[in-house]
Amino acid sequence: MHISTLPMFTALFRPALQWPQLFARTRTVARRAAPAAAQPSPSLEKAQIFWLDAPVGLQVNCRSGSLWLTYDGQQRDIVVEHGQTHRCDAPGRLAIYALERSVLDFNVVAA
Repeated sequence: MHISTLPMFTALFRPALQWPQLFARTRTVARRAAPAAAQPSPSLEKAQIFWLDAPVGLQVNCRSGSLWLTYDGQQRDIVVEHGQTHRCDAPGRLAIYALERSVLDFNVVAA
């Protein structure tokens, strides 16, 4: 009897075979494109994280609350409070962490 025909083998290892596809779907919350003006601004609860891939050319606007921004692989930290903005100028991923309940939006800025 071949091991792959055993029901126990199939039941135990099938989820592991699907894990990379699941991880690929849940890895990133947002991409480079800014939300359309007609859509509501993203709202983050305290301690919630919002990820952006390749954010160069975007401006992060904090409409309420306060945000902690950090670029993946860099030691620079930025705190953006109510009414302040940050122009994204580094490649890679950007983590936006809500220090308190916050509302933010994005604008595309000229290079």
